Amino acid sequence: MKRATCPCGRIFSTLDALLRHAKTCDGTRAPRQEPKPSKYRNRRTPYKSPLWGKRVYDSKVEAKYAMGLDARIKSGSIDYWAPQPRVPLSGSPPLMYRPDFVVYQRCTDRVYRVEFVDVKGPETQRFRDICKLWVRHAKFPLRIVRGKVDEVIEPEQAQ
Repeated sequence: MKRATCPCGRIFSTLDALLRHAKTCDGTRAPRQEPKPSKYRNRRTPYKSPLWGKRVYDSKVEAKYAMGLDARIKSGSIDYWAPQPRVPLSGSPPLMYRPDFVVYQRCTDRVYRVEFVDVKGPETQRFRDICKLWVRHAKFPLRIVRGKVDEVIEPEQAQ
């Protein structure tokens, strides 16, 4: 059977469902609601990277940081970066944390310096807990970017 559509715009897979709906429907479309602003007032921002193509970043600051990473590749100060890598932190099953970027910088012929970057807005309790887990379980440093201030969290194993 073909799908049935009500004048209000709802689509039903059976005629019975349409008839049940028609008892309470007046046939007019509901007014379109404005999208609810995000909890921390960030604006999802698209950016087209030469390396990764077009992506939508969670905030303007994050998109601007990606733009800066592309500029650093062009200048030669870093070799590669990737958006939102998955990092297992602890437990069974492990807590998978997704920082905003991972940055690779060549130190010698076969050795790379690896750094994870998280661009932050307001700090939450969950993020403070993740920082504690990062110190205990991660293998590489985590750079936290807050506006013009950077903070680096070094794991215990790397110290």
